[in-house]
Amino acid sequence: MSNSKNITPFVPELLQRLVEIISNPGVQAAVSENAAIALGRLGLHNSEILAPQLPNFAEDFLSAMEHVEFLEEKATAFKGFTLVVGQNPQAMEKALPQFFVAIARYRDINLKSPIKQELHDHFQKAIGIYRQLIPQFNDFVNQMQPQDQQALRQYYSA
Repeated sequence: MSNSKNITPFVPELLQRLVEIISNPGVQAAVSENAAIALGRLGLHNSEILAPQLPNFAEDFLSAMEHVEFLEEKATAFKGFTLVVGQNPQAMEKALPQFFVAIARYRDINLKSPIKQELHDHFQKAIGIYRQLIPQFNDFVNQMQPQDQQALRQYYSA
């Protein structure tokens, strides 16, 4: 994506259109999933532009990504989304449990090592941010399903 900065002037309108798609329950699941992937990838090089709008799309993004196959597209979308989260972590208050479940349930067995490691590192960093922000972080994690708690502890030392 060598021309990634060339898209910057169009990011606000792209964001608006992609959010309209992923937040519309009448849109076919496949279209919503593709829009969510595009939105996440938009965050790879424009996280600071997307961050103020995070509360407007976080839950819909996470919902749309639930059934996307664990391929490179999903990994790069989650990497971009996590970069956006890092720019505005407080905006995730409503979507935080859903985000942690997405991290816990993420299985990327078929991905090549560099992408797999990068995404793991970004997830680890996001968990670290919330460990600092949430005074009762362990209590927060303990509210999750047992299998999700175990996955977070096993893969991310949460």
